[in-house]
Amino acid sequence: MKQLIPLLTLAVTAPSIMASNTNDIWSYEDSTGTTLAQACNNKSTCEPLYKNSHYIALVNNRSQTGCAIGDLLVAEHASRSFKKLDTGTCSTSASIEVNTYNRLNNVDVMVGDRLIKRYPLDTWMYMEERKKGNVASWKKAEENAKKQPVLIEEPLGHAEWQMSNQGTKYDLFQGVDLLTLECSRQFERQESSSHPTLVETTTKLVQTSSSLVHTNGKGRQSVDAIDVDGKRLSAKVTNQAEWTHLVSTLLSASKVTAYKGETAVAIWKMRPIQLEAPCEYYQG
Repeated sequence: MKQLIPLLTLAVTAPSIMASNTNDIWSYEDSTGTTLAQACNNKSTCEPLYKNSHYIALVNNRSQTGCAIGDLLVAEHASRSFKKLDTGTCSTSASIEVNTYNRLNNVDVMVGDRLIKRYPLDTWMYMEERKKGNVASWKKAEENAKKQPVLIEEPLGHAEWQMSNQGTKYDLFQGVDLLTLECSRQFERQESSSHPTLVETTTKLVQTSSSLVHTNGKGRQSVDAIDVDGKRLSAKVTNQAEWTHLVSTLLSASKVTAYKGETAVAIWKMRPIQLEAPCEYYQG
């Protein structure tokens, strides 16, 4: 169940549940010695998002890296420290929310209904309480966060493949995710070299590499595998026959999941099309 917690309420309710006075958190330091007050531009740009007896999460609306959704900061009372946590995206469509799962609150980074990052602050709190007062470990907490499953929601509707470059490039855009299939192609490129008395122009034949790439707000990365109708197919092909099979399977699919390593990164639902011309394989 999704729970949006009003920031104003958080700022004024139940101060007794915190391990120290609210004002004390501004003196907490990160690993570089920067205080939370300094990171928040003299306390002016950070808003509290959620707190329990061990942690308080804040959003710095003036991101140090220019991230559209701001910076997510989590302060830890036991060590009197704070840390900037990875939001996983800087998309303008993203949000940082407090969501409840099994009666425990998590700080989630969402794009629509798709979970990008989850920081289970209540789970961390109970883990620390079981340690009976031992100082918390940021490294262990972040390792636990990485183990949280990333849920990828199936998109609504069906996307259309867009073909370009004389049928050698296919783009599939849905939501914030772009899947690009590029066939190898050859073209001529003119190169000039200067000599003391003349400029010599030569024509060079260039061949591009074939590729399957996923792009979203986090950047661009090659796809390692795809899942079509429950069947995993490696995208790390080494010859023309494997590449042709991969391309034909992808273009004729109605739903595809892309993987980076063992992690699913995106799902597309599309209308199948036929390969109109040979899609050449080449790795330069």
